[in-house]
This record gives sequence, C-alpha cells and structure tokens, in this order.
Amino acid sequence: MAKTFARVIPLLLLSLLAVGPAQALMSIEEEAELGAELHLRMMAQVTTYPDPQLQEYVDSIGQEIARNSDMPDIQYTFTVLDDELVNAFALPGGYIYITRGMLAHLNSEAELAAVLGHEIGHVTARHSLKRQSKQKMWGALAALSAIATRSNIGGEAANIVGDVMVTGYGRDQELEADALGAKFMAKTGYSTEAISDTVALLKKREQFEFERARIEKRDPRVPHGTNRTHPDNDERFREALIAAQKFRPAEIRADEQQRFLDMIDGLAFGPSRTPGTVRRNYFYNGKYAIKMKFPENWRVGGKSSQIQALSETNDAALQVDVVVPGRKMTASDVIKKKYRVDKLVDGKDITIAGMRAHIATITRYSGGPFGNRPARVAAILDNRFRRAYVFIGTGKRDLSRIASDAEFISTIFSFDRMDPTDISLAEAPKLKIVRVEQGTTYDLLARESAISTYPEQNLRLLNGAYPRGEPQPGELIKTVD
Repeated sequence: MAKTFARVIPLLLLSLLAVGPAQALMSIEEEAELGAELHLRMMAQVTTYPDPQLQEYVDSIGQEIARNSDMPDIQYTFTVLDDELVNAFALPGGYIYITRGMLAHLNSEAELAAVLGHEIGHVTARHSLKRQSKQKMWGALAALSAIATRSNIGGEAANIVGDVMVTGYGRDQELEADALGAKFMAKTGYSTEAISDTVALLKKREQFEFERARIEKRDPRVPHGTNRTHPDNDERFREALIAAQKFRPAEIRADEQQRFLDMIDGLAFGPSRTPGTVRRNYFYNGKYAIKMKFPENWRVGGKSSQIQALSETNDAALQVDVVVPGRKMTASDVIKKKYRVDKLVDGKDITIAGMRAHIATITRYSGGPFGNRPARVAAILDNRFRRAYVFIGTGKRDLSRIASDAEFISTIFSFDRMDPTDISLAEAPKLKIVRVEQGTTYDLLARESAISTYPEQNLRLLNGAYPRGEPQPGELIKTVD
C-alpha cells in the first residue's frame, strides 16, 4: 500500500543512514505520490502562464516525447510558469516545468523538444532522488518533511524545490539527462542537433548574465541546466548525440519552427509582478495614470503602491511611494510624516505637472539600502484623486552630499500624468514575430524596443545571435513591443 507523503519522508530520512545517494530511495508509486504533493504545494506558490493554448501546446510536445521515454507508463504533467527567468526543471514523479522566459529564448519546436526531453531524462533517471551527498539529501528531505508537517521553514515551496531538490545536478547527471533526452527526441522524430543549439543559446545567456552581474556588482543568477555542466565540445556529449541516432525513425519530422513562433507570438516579456511598465527608461503606471523617466539602464521594480529603482551599478536607489495625505496637509507635511522628520533642508515649494509639490533633502535617512545617508526627498500632491507621490533617493557613496542627486532631481521633475497616447505604452511588453527587412540591424531594433535594459544584447540573445550576430533579410525574428 502506498504510504502517505507525511509517512514517506521520515522513512526516507532514516534510509539515508544506511544507503548511498546513488541508490533508489523509494518505489515508483511512492515517488509519484511525493511528486504529486510537491506539485500541489508548488502550484500554491507560483503562477502558471494564463494562456491555455500555449499550455496545451507545450503539454502535447512533452507527452509525445514522454511516450517514447524509458518510463512511458507514469503520468507526466507539463506546466508553463509565468516567470521571466530562463529555466526548466523537474520534480519527482513526472512533474516538469518550463518558464515563459525559457520559451522566449527558444527558436524552434525542436529546441523546445530538447529542453523537455532533457527534463524527462532527469525524471526517468530519478536524479532528484540521487543527490551527490548524504548531507544534501538530508537537507532536502528535512525541508520536504517540514512542508509535509506544515512546519514554518521560512521559505516558499518553490524556493525549496528550486534551490535544493532541482538545482545543482552534477555534470554526469546532466550529461546523462542529455543522452536520455537525445534518445527520446530521436525516437519521437526530432533532430538531436537541436540539443547542441539549445546548449549554445543557454551558454550565451549565461555568458551575458555573468557580464551583467559584473557591471551591476552582484552575484550572477544562473539556474540549473546543461549550460552550467558541460563544455560545448564535450566528448561524451557528442557521443551521446551520435548514439541517439540509432533510435531515429526513417523519416525525420519537419521542424515546426513556424508553429512554435506562432505559439509564442504575443508572449509576455519581462517581470510578471511590477508596479508598471518600463519601456527603455520610461515608466508608465496605468492604475494611477502616471509616467516618469528614469536614468538610462536603471532597473525598475516594486509593487503597485511602491516603485523601486536601482542604478546600473547598484550604488544609487530611488523609491516612490503612493500615500493618502491628510486633507489639509501640504507636500512638505507629507514628507515629514512619511519619513518622521521635523526639519527639511533646502526645502522649496514647486509645481510639477500642474500639481503642488515640495522638494528638499534630509540630513540622515537610515531606511534605505545603504544605511544612514543623506537623502533627496520630494512629494507631489494629486488632489484630484487625493493621492501623494513621495520620492526618496539615496546612494552608496553619499556622505556630505548626494552623489546621484542630478539623476534623482531629473526623475522627480519628469513626473507627469499619462495622456491618451500613453495608454498603449502602459501595456506590458510582449514578443512580436516579424520578418526582417533589408537594412534592419539589432541596433535599430533596440532603439524601438520596449526592453528596458541592455535592449540590443537581449534582442540578440532572444534570436540566438549573441554577441555580434545581425538579422538577415527574410528571416523571422523576435522583437519586443
């Protein structure tokens, strides 16, 4: 009889004392039950992409490959997640996830089949239950046990399965997943050359991420996958692709590139939870019907009532809060109440976009990301809707003066109401498939793109042309509008 999830986990923890990580830890039925429970908890924490047609398309490709896998009899579930990160992963029992960020970077149905085949390979090899060390497995299962018993482990289920159970597969396991995925693809009729193409595009994405992290002075954010584990010309990787050809049917199916591109035409691009839409360095918030211009290459995020912007090198930050002022409060009163100060320095009453406003500085502000620093502050009163927009800017290098003050002031004075011509600009950016005309370059496309940071590099990455490729006349490519 299959054990319940809560009973399975403690038994698994005990089994670690007696067996090595490479041995099977549970039956197929128990693994399926574990995966089903994790999937339910995963779905409570993440958002699926709201396009039933795309979900059905990805599922149909995945199910066809799964029928040609080494474990065709288990029930597979394929889910497209509404996440801009470029990632795909698998949970025990046949639960496979791919992000819209990954779909945006693929260029054909065969490449999609390569990604799904690779993850099916992880499932059939049961890699999620064969950790590289007892310590890692202990940590993973302890976390899962906490989930099973409703314990507070201080993190989301998605983070647990992403950071502990799924990421960090060893090089040998990734190569094995590649080999298995190649075999399953070949049996389904797809060309295994798409695996090499997919590995190449992921490696280029990783290359760009490391370069961007260096510029932004942060750690790189690199998900698991083939891009982290084997070089392009790995001998065993090439041998696996060659060996898979013996499973190839007499006739290779046509690569349905047009069908794939049609399916992702209109795919959302960029973060899914934002306080508005950023097009290049222009910010639009349709809810409040406001707009403003941030400095070039600043990254803008936050939530509906708070906008947060960071400079390209993470050494300056500007935050905008939407608050409800008291009926008789002035703009300076709003600033003092918001930041709990009695005195503003160099304060001045001004008008911005026809609204009363106040701009000043605070000698010391400890609530920002850089500790106790002087701050540029401003408030704009929108009496029409009884709202106030409160700005505060601080910098890492700020001591006696505010290093990025010119950028803060420029953004504050760019604040304005949206007009009817801005309505379409407030819509979230989406992929658009276009046919290249003579004279088109990625530089020209970047100037018109809705991508907010590094538009030219990102367009090249989306189309497999990074770092220096150019679109060819007649070619179908992805743009972001």
